[in-house]
Amino acid sequence: SSLIASTRSRGSWKQTRCVSNSISKVELEEGLDLTLPWDSSKKLNYALALIKRGMKVSSVRNYISQSNTLHRLMGHTPPPEDNFLGMILKGSENIETPGKKVLAITPNILTLLREKLKTRTDLCREDRKMLWCCMTIMFHGALRVNEALTGGTQSLTKHDLVWRNIRIVSEKLEEADSEQTCILIITLPCPKEQKGRKSADIELFQQESKLCPVTAFKNWRSCASLEMDRDLPVFRWANGSAFTRSNLQSFLKSAIGDLETDQWRIGTHGFRAGLVTTLGLMGESQELISTVGRWKSESWQVYTKFGRASRFKDAKRLAEASTNATLFNHRNLIAVAESNFD
Repeated sequence: SSLIASTRSRGSWKQTRCVSNSISKVELEEGLDLTLPWDSSKKLNYALALIKRGMKVSSVRNYISQSNTLHRLMGHTPPPEDNFLGMILKGSENIETPGKKVLAITPNILTLLREKLKTRTDLCREDRKMLWCCMTIMFHGALRVNEALTGGTQSLTKHDLVWRNIRIVSEKLEEADSEQTCILIITLPCPKEQKGRKSADIELFQQESKLCPVTAFKNWRSCASLEMDRDLPVFRWANGSAFTRSNLQSFLKSAIGDLETDQWRIGTHGFRAGLVTTLGLMGESQELISTVGRWKSESWQVYTKFGRASRFKDAKRLAEASTNATLFNHRNLIAVAESNFD
């Protein structure tokens, strides 16, 4: 059973179970026969039932895709593609109300979060520094929230960032350098860009910037009371409990919830979009944006082969540009700033 479970990610199995439960519920409440295997009619009925319930078309497409997976897992052939169903979905998509996009956490918003954090008298000094460290690392590493924080469950998963996955090194990046540069290295145990059990290193360089993640990390650890237990989550409150995804979302809503509009909403995925959005607003190339955001494994792996000196120069240049946070106004985001990043 463990070998079978390893063929797909935990999230994928969860989605498939969710769709299986959805099919049973639709059968019961709508009086439909959705017994597998399906023909085109059953697939169409299921899709129409989901639309009737108010599900967005993007989610309906995902559910249909998962139903095909469910067929294969049960040894059935999925129903063929249906042009009529495609027209129904396209028409429904055209008339549905556009959903809000996640607001990218650009340098000016990250600076605002820093100021808001200073006023949180309900948090101790250690917790404030931990939270700030977490946010700067997520921004500069273009991390997904599940790559940095746990979901709050009692048992950890192989995806969770624990202390054995993080370290600091100091190196001279070029022979002419008189001083060493401090580098924070975060090992993602199960990066989405790489299938299987491969890991990936994200390197963050210390910079002369108020938003520097290495400085934030050092400042936090200088006052931290908890040990860096290699098997425990990196980000924990001073009382020892895990700092979770929902904790970060709650902080964001309380700190910058007033920035939400009819088009934008506040969410943790804004950190994933923050740096690459900033690069887009700076007019950087699509190649650099792709490598920093890790959208194509082969591209960012090639980038790492350029050497740390090359990557450090890019990081320094970007840090200098992003220090002037007023350049990046969240109310003037253009197409490249739209935060639909995976």
